[in-house]
Amino acid sequence: MILRGFLSDSEKLAQLSADISEYAKKMYHDDAFLKSLQAEYKKNEKEISNVVKAIKSGRTNQILLDVLDELEIKRGALSDAIEAERIKLSLAEDNISITHYFEMFAEADFEDAETRDKIFEYFIDKI
Repeated sequence: MILRGFLSDSEKLAQLSADISEYAKKMYHDDAFLKSLQAEYKKNEKEISNVVKAIKSGRTNQILLDVLDELEIKRGALSDAIEAERIKLSLAEDNISITHYFEMFAEADFEDAETRDKIFEYFIDKI
């Protein structure tokens, strides 16, 4: 199998890892998106604080409770997005992790049809 041969060639694997790492550094070096997410998160926190203050002052109504629920859902989504972006930025610089990731595929049991199909689907999807 061509894919197994490619993954078993340590020289090609090292080159692939270096190329992917370099590409990722170019794509994810700019942390402007992360900063914008963090600014949005900060804004969301302030809005939540304002709603909570209003509720504490006795101005409780269903609209405020609904707004608070929406803001909390948004905060969760922003938190997840920030974490994902941080991971992308950290992985972009880690050539060793990329190499280990591909080595995992190289050590897979290609005789098992299900494993082989999953690996093949993964690489076709990425291409």
